[in-house]
Amino acid sequence: METLAESHRAFMKTFYFLFISLVFFSCDNSPEKIPRQPIKFTRTTITHINPPKYKAFKTFKNDTLNYLVHNFERRKSYYIDRTLNALYKDLELPIIRGIISEGKKYNGGRHSPPSNGSVSHISLYLEKDIAVFTKFRSKIRPNILVVKLKQFPADSAWLLSKKYYKAPSSWPQEVANYYANRRIEDILLISK
Repeated sequence: METLAESHRAFMKTFYFLFISLVFFSCDNSPEKIPRQPIKFTRTTITHINPPKYKAFKTFKNDTLNYLVHNFERRKSYYIDRTLNALYKDLELPIIRGIISEGKKYNGGRHSPPSNGSVSHISLYLEKDIAVFTKFRSKIRPNILVVKLKQFPADSAWLLSKKYYKAPSSWPQEVANYYANRRIEDILLISK
């Protein structure tokens, strides 16, 4: 029979062997440097082969948000690559105000990127500002339709927006006509 000291010695030899082999095989003198790959983002859009049919505003019983979701958000594939005039023809609500946004150059995420001198999208307000602000405060989705346009130089667009800056309606017919032939890239609704 083995004595307690011999069994302890055999256990320690096995333990040391495993410990040394673990240290030996886990250490590597020349770690392989793996170059970092830039992260690539892909943009996906949902397109409908047959978008839902347009429904008149009166079928929504004055529910503006459901009207916008059904006719513009769900049917956006119908409007993409068409002119803004096609959207104007279907929109049964008056545009209270339009805000024009500049295109931006990506600068690596530092601060606000500078403008690239183009118009990138228009936010069409379909209700008064006070209603929009109240909804934002209450975390309710406002009735703002954001139309992303294929970018174009903004020279005359800025002159036109300055002309109507303090007008009662900041989306008069002259402004609507100016943007009517611009191509739509995407349509979004402001979320909560």
